[in-house]
Amino acid sequence: LLYAIDNVESLASLLGRAECAVFDYSFVLGEPQNEILGTGKSVVKLSYAAFSKELERSFPGKSLFLETNSAIYNKETRQLRANFLLAEPLTLQEIVQEERELKQCLLEERALSKYRKPMFASGECADQYTSVDAFFESLNADSG
Repeated sequence: LLYAIDNVESLASLLGRAECAVFDYSFVLGEPQNEILGTGKSVVKLSYAAFSKELERSFPGKSLFLETNSAIYNKETRQLRANFLLAEPLTLQEIVQEERELKQCLLEERALSKYRKPMFASGECADQYTSVDAFFESLNADSG
C-alpha cells in the first residue's frame, strides 16, 4: 500500500511520525519509476536519495536501516528492495536486542521439542541490520 504514495514528503511524514517504522519497500536509485502491477494498478517507486534527504530534513534524529537478509539490489533496474526500519539508533538497538532474546528463547524451546523443524533460515537468532549507505558500500567492496 505504500506504493500508492507518490511523493517523498508524504512517505517520510507517514513513516517518520512513528517511534519505529518497519516496512517493505523498493526504492529506486535515480529518478522515481512508474510501474504497472499485475493487478493493473499503476504505482510509483520513489527515489532513495530524495527520500533520504526528506527524512534528514523532517526527522533529523532518525536513521534508515535495512534487514540484510531481505535486501535485494537489482543493478539493471537500479532498485533496492528490503525490509526497512526507520528509528533513532538507540531504539533500533533495543529492538534488535529484544528480537535476539525472543528468538533465542524460541530456539531453546525447539531444542526441547520432538519436532526439530528448522526455525530460522539463517540459523542465527537475530536478523542483521545495517544502514542503507553501509549496505551499498559492501556491494561496492564485493564487486570491486
